[in-house]
Amino acid sequence: MLVVSVRSGAATHDQVLKKLRGLPDLRAENSRILGNQTSIVNSGWTIFGMNSNTFLLLLGAILCSVVGQVLLKAGANALGAVGFANLGQKLIAMTTQPLLWAGLSIYAVSALGYIIVLSRAKLSAAAPLVAITYVFTVIASMVFFGETVPVLRWAGISCIMAGVVMVLAA
Repeated sequence: MLVVSVRSGAATHDQVLKKLRGLPDLRAENSRILGNQTSIVNSGWTIFGMNSNTFLLLLGAILCSVVGQVLLKAGANALGAVGFANLGQKLIAMTTQPLLWAGLSIYAVSALGYIIVLSRAKLSAAAPLVAITYVFTVIASMVFFGETVPVLRWAGISCIMAGVVMVLAA
C-alpha cells in the first residue's frame, strides 16, 4: 500500500495525481481530499480491472453463493421429493426447514457482496467472473452429496471457463 500525503499549499490534488500517474495501479478513485491534506492510497494489485479488495469481495460473494446452494440442496433433501400431491404440505414444511433459511440467508449475503462489487467494478468484468460458481458448485456437489460428474459435464464447464477467460482478456 502506498500512501502519499501532501500538506495544503505545497501542491494541489491534481498536481500530485499528475506526478504519480506512472505508478502501477494508481487510480483517481482511490484518491481522497481530507481537510487540508490530499491523500492518495494505492490499495495493492488489480486484476480484471478491479482492485484487490473488490476482487476478493467478489470471490467471497461467489463462495457465499455456492454455500447457499449447498444449504438449499441439503434442505431440499431433508424435505424429500416435492410433487403435486404433497405440494401444500411441503410448502408449509419449507417455511420451517432451517437449512433452507440458512441457504437463503447466505444467498442474501452473497447478493449484498455482489451489489457492493458492482458499485466499484464494471459489470462486464464482474458478471463473467461469477461463472466460477459453476466450478465450485460441481466440486461441492461431489464433496457434500457424493454426486458423480460425467466427463462431458466437466468439458462443458471447461468451455464456459475458457469463454470467461476470453471475455476478460479482450
